[in-house]
Amino acid sequence: MAYHLNYERAAAILVDAAYLGDEEAAKKWKITVRTIYNYRERLKTDPKLSDLFRQKRAAAEGDWRSELKRALTRTLGKATLIVECIEPVIVVETELGQEQQVNMPALRTLIAAGKDLGELALALEVLNAGDTQPDARPPAAGAGVANRPDLPN
Repeated sequence: MAYHLNYERAAAILVDAAYLGDEEAAKKWKITVRTIYNYRERLKTDPKLSDLFRQKRAAAEGDWRSELKRALTRTLGKATLIVECIEPVIVVETELGQEQQVNMPALRTLIAAGKDLGELALALEVLNAGDTQPDARPPAAGAGVANRPDLPN
């Protein structure tokens, strides 16, 4: 009896493996980690599986990237409001030798917001790194991850 790949299932398993890790996905789908490795190898050479995986991954990601960008914009807007609304209460000397009043709690809040914005921007940059060529095929066999040891079936 010939083996026929269930493309929908294999693509869904690969998406779960991408988000949960191979071991968790294997537990969830009641398969071996080796099966995930086999699907991943087939993903490199099977255009149908590759296309379905790409579609399922995009559906799983949903619109979270757009929402993240909107959240960053809103956070930046709030940070701008904090800067504009600081009530001066502490006097500090500027580089030009002038005295300037600063609200330290508001300044700490602004610094924390800036740090959060930076971390979110970095996360977005990392997450978008693989999307520079949205229609690119997966790398050829042998490329990418170092050779993994064979696992028993």
